Amino acid sequence: MSTLLRVEHLTTAIGARGPEILSAVDLSLQSGEVLGVVGESGSGKSMLALSIMGLLPHPIQVRGGRILLGDHDLLALRAPQMRALRGKDIAMIFQEPMTSLNPVMRVGQQIGEVLRWHLGMRGDAARAEGIALLRRAEMPDPQRQIDAYPHELSGGMRQRVMVAMALAGRPRLLVADEPTTALDVTIQAQILDLVRKLQHENGMSVLLITHDLGVIAEMCDRVAVMYAGRVVESGSVLDIFDRPSHPYTRGLLASRPKISAGAQWLSTIEGSVPAVGQLPQGCSFAPRCRLAHAACNVVPPLRPLGDAHQVACVFPFEPVVAQAVV
Repeated sequence: MSTLLRVEHLTTAIGARGPEILSAVDLSLQSGEVLGVVGESGSGKSMLALSIMGLLPHPIQVRGGRILLGDHDLLALRAPQMRALRGKDIAMIFQEPMTSLNPVMRVGQQIGEVLRWHLGMRGDAARAEGIALLRRAEMPDPQRQIDAYPHELSGGMRQRVMVAMALAGRPRLLVADEPTTALDVTIQAQILDLVRKLQHENGMSVLLITHDLGVIAEMCDRVAVMYAGRVVESGSVLDIFDRPSHPYTRGLLASRPKISAGAQWLSTIEGSVPAVGQLPQGCSFAPRCRLAHAACNVVPPLRPLGDAHQVACVFPFEPVVAQAVV
């Protein structure tokens, strides 16, 4: 497989001299692959998505690094060039569709904007394509809903409109920023199944941002674990769930509810993610880590532990190698 997206030492900060929000983030995404980005709220997941899409709010800006989409360096593009790529080669599904959709425009008009801008479709052709996209997004009665306003739709239906808009330009990369956050469990499962189905049908790559480890296990091929604006561990789903090496990753996995635990208290990670501009010296996780050592006063770089498995920790848990049966 070829590499579709490569993020190299991406640093995003508040203004030219303000504190960093993302610090030297490295990750890559192969063609047709689903990469999950997981971490607590405040870890920098959504800021990573907005940096890639070129949608950072003022005064936040990219201070260094590169974002490569195929042959395009996204950070070197002018605004018109980025607008031409956004929606066509790279599209995004946002967390809350009610705040992402225009409340005074009908569904068909909003999908039609993408079709007109990127595919040159207008009139009846755009309407027919909009209905077809809603049908692919498994929208009930798409001929009727294409004329609806966002407030007339349920949360799940609004998210299907967002999926249809994201697919309209036939992108190579779909960035999904917690696309099921505001939905109930049943609708969450339907939207995730839909994204996975469409990813297979279209051969898209998907960057899936979530705090739900169950979603990661079900949807993703590889995982990047973020903490305080850095990637602290990355690897295959098997690496992360069966051979976690960073104490933070282990803490996240241990905090999952388990039916077998009965009435036992859930495991927790004491403390919280440090606020922007208040990072401790050295490893940002050290103040919450039960294994912190004097050597943790330096920022650990990502280093390889095995094939495509990397961890940023001075004293990582070593992978357990199964013994051959003689």
